[in-house]
Amino acid sequence: MPPAPLGDDREFAAVMSYIRANFGNNADPVSPDLIAKVRAESRGRTRPWKPDEIDSLPAEVQP
Repeated sequence: MPPAPLGDDREFAAVMSYIRANFGNNADPVSPDLIAKVRAESRGRTRPWKPDEIDSLPAEVQP
């Protein structure tokens, strides 16, 4: 998957929503507003996320 800076928030939300709603998942769609919020909060991050870091995020931004 391309790094998050590629594509606009609407395109990225569409890809994330597709993944969340398929392959046996039953998750709600991801909004472009949520993508914008996460991008703003993680701006400047240069290293991959570790599982424990993802687990410590608020539930609304976890995959």
